[in-house]
Amino acid sequence: MAAFNRYQTLDVVRAVCNSERRDEIALYTGNDDNIVADLTTPYRLVHGNEIVERRFTGGLLATASCSGAITPQDFRDVVAYSAHRAGVRLTLLHEAGHAPDHPVLEAMPET
Repeated sequence: MAAFNRYQTLDVVRAVCNSERRDEIALYTGNDDNIVADLTTPYRLVHGNEIVERRFTGGLLATASCSGAITPQDFRDVVAYSAHRAGVRLTLLHEAGHAPDHPVLEAMPET
């Protein structure tokens, strides 16, 4: 199951904890603005007479930089360093440049 709305994360975790098949369900996140919290927070909920703890297994993070002040390699390094500090594994699925209709300034080709 994947929570892609940070305001519904707890609802998704609660539903998994209440499921009889909770040990078979992997939780993934796609909350770009809350992904680190999702991946590092142990969610503990009461189910019957026991406390069930669930953690997110992984997630999808889409990130972008629209700046001539940072090179593509520096941006990749920042993302990799941030993942390392958060203690999560990072896999780059896709890297792209600007859209075909994005203007490029002659005096600043990095735009």
